[in-house]
Amino acid sequence: RDLVQNTDLLILNKYEFECFKLKEEEFFLLGPKVLIITDGENGGKCYTENFSFDYLPTDFSGTKYTTGAGDWFHAGLISSLIQQDKNIIEASENEKILKDATNFASKVAGRKVLFHGSGNGPTLDML
Repeated sequence: RDLVQNTDLLILNKYEFECFKLKEEEFFLLGPKVLIITDGENGGKCYTENFSFDYLPTDFSGTKYTTGAGDWFHAGLISSLIQQDKNIIEASENEKILKDATNFASKVAGRKVLFHGSGNGPTLDML
């Protein structure tokens, strides 16, 4: 919990979220501005104090290897915010910015599951 108090963006998979035994809104009392709960092929949910939304996964047909997909999701989210010239505080106040970032991140993670190993991330043209 100490670490959570020092973060603006908290991304957890569904299992990690359940281990905290907190409701979504309780996380904002600890410090984060954005909470994202990933759920693999089911997509995920994004929460801020002002809005929340579900995001859809990309097509997971042809999945070969899911290890690393979460890392790629994180990288995709950060990359999208950089492309939009926004930080996580700005994104926490603008649903469109955050939706664009999570959808992009989901596409990036969807590319990762198509091959074994770590590999190189996709280019924008590949998405």
